[in-house]
Amino acid sequence: MSLVNLHKKSAQKMVTDRIPCVVIAGNSEEFCDYISKMLINRDIQVVRTTSTIELKRVVQLFVVDLMLFSMDFANEYTEELLKELRKSAREDLNIILVANFSLIAMKFSLSAGFDDFAALPIGEEEIIALLKSSLDHHGIERKTM
Repeated sequence: MSLVNLHKKSAQKMVTDRIPCVVIAGNSEEFCDYISKMLINRDIQVVRTTSTIELKRVVQLFVVDLMLFSMDFANEYTEELLKELRKSAREDLNIILVANFSLIAMKFSLSAGFDDFAALPIGEEEIIALLKSSLDHHGIERKTM
């Protein structure tokens, strides 16, 4: 195979049957249950975490395609946590803050280093769009989504 063909092949998206993995970091049962059910019904692997210790371990063990971070899980150490998660993750980590819309929440998402902000209430279409965007970022195309 020539170098040109090899380059073209590597530039194409990788098509995979791997089940996407979404991590939900939060303490709100209502929020976590709502998002989990929505994603599981779409054949997406969901890992819920309720502590920073669990969260750190999850990003080391799983290839995480998207992390939805609930505002109730955020605190004054979130910026350091996000840096640590990105360093220990198996691949690039796309972390979205999900909270009720407010300027304070949006400013916090920017200052803490989140990749994006999603306002509640969040619907299935928005979550799937965030996941597809994250998969595109990783160069993965999913046949069944």
